[in-house]
Amino acid sequence: MAWNPYLLKDNKFRGQSIETYVQGAERVKYFKRPVIPMIKTVPPEVVMQINEERIESAKMPVEEPKTKTQEVQTIFRDGEAQTNPYTPEYIIDKENVPEVLSIANLQFNKGLPASMAEMELIEQMREKRAFENALPPTSDEACFVLRRKLMEELEVREWNKREEDIKRLQNERLNLLQSALVEREKETEEKHAQRTEEIRLKKTENKERALAKIQRKRIKVLRKMYKARKNVEIKGQKRDIIEEYANFGSTVYAPITRDGLSLDKKANKYEVQPEALSSYQGIEELSRSLPPKVF
Repeated sequence: MAWNPYLLKDNKFRGQSIETYVQGAERVKYFKRPVIPMIKTVPPEVVMQINEERIESAKMPVEEPKTKTQEVQTIFRDGEAQTNPYTPEYIIDKENVPEVLSIANLQFNKGLPASMAEMELIEQMREKRAFENALPPTSDEACFVLRRKLMEELEVREWNKREEDIKRLQNERLNLLQSALVEREKETEEKHAQRTEEIRLKKTENKERALAKIQRKRIKVLRKMYKARKNVEIKGQKRDIIEEYANFGSTVYAPITRDGLSLDKKANKYEVQPEALSSYQGIEELSRSLPPKVF
């Protein structure tokens, strides 16, 4: 390695490390920093002194409550659950046929859950099975005839029961049909009543509108007639001066301002009762002054 011109040539530094005698601006080139990955400094956890009472209370067992309230959220709704039970495959023993197979046709929403009708059907099936087991065998002719008679009676009872069921179903259907007809009639009547009420309200509104229009027209015509009559009376009526002066409520004494200045408004300034008429001698003088043709 070539020596830098800034290296000291003194012999006392020959046996020492280069860090002790390298001087100058090039000193940094003779040092190397190791590559150390950066580690995030984690602040130390400061644990304060815990009170002894708290330590003892923490060691004591905590009594759990007898009842708890828990919340559970299901993934599937009830509508997505399977309602029909699973029926595995089975093998029937011909000697011992289970009773449950006689009602295998009943399913969920089709006879299940069982009602009184299904319970009566199950009881009838049990009676029929017990009756068939109690029939006499067909070993001889007498037993055969008795067996045939009993089976005919059983068949007649079943047909009668079936007819009763058919009549009952027919009556139920008739009742349903009758209630449906009554409901339909009620809805029809309500619709008709609502429509009639709407028509009545509309007609009433039209009538009130027409009456209001007629009333406005009537008032307008009356005003025109009043103005026309007033103009006719003013133009056609002749003024009676004596009547106006005799009536203290006439326009002579109380003129109307909107008519303008009245000529008789200052009539009180003119003398209408001369002094000559206040005495008999004055009257004689006035009569003498009149021309003879007046008399």
